[in-house]
Amino acid sequence: NRNYALQLQEAVDGKELYDYELKSLYDTWLDGEEFTLSELLTEETEELKDEQKQLYTEYQQKFIINRNITMADKAEKLLKGKDNVFLAVGSAHLLNTFGLVQILKDRGYTVEQVSI
Repeated sequence: NRNYALQLQEAVDGKELYDYELKSLYDTWLDGEEFTLSELLTEETEELKDEQKQLYTEYQQKFIINRNITMADKAEKLLKGKDNVFLAVGSAHLLNTFGLVQILKDRGYTVEQVSI
């Protein structure tokens, strides 16, 4: 898949930048700054060429949006059980109107960020 090749090349070429950006994402999430986190996750798409934007859109649909729906379905099954449940997902799956948080809220669940 061309998208994987693009991501791998970016990771290899910019490891130090990648490490810095990952730490920034982590710190922003811990601070509860959802809007800023969303901006950080999408800002790089503005600089993409048309072909790369198409690949990013495909990636977003397959690996974020579709997976969010699947994760929400699985989370809902777990939440309806008798056991306590702890869910952990990557930050990109939590944000925006298509994020796991909003999907669960739309399904009637109360979702809140827990600070550590």
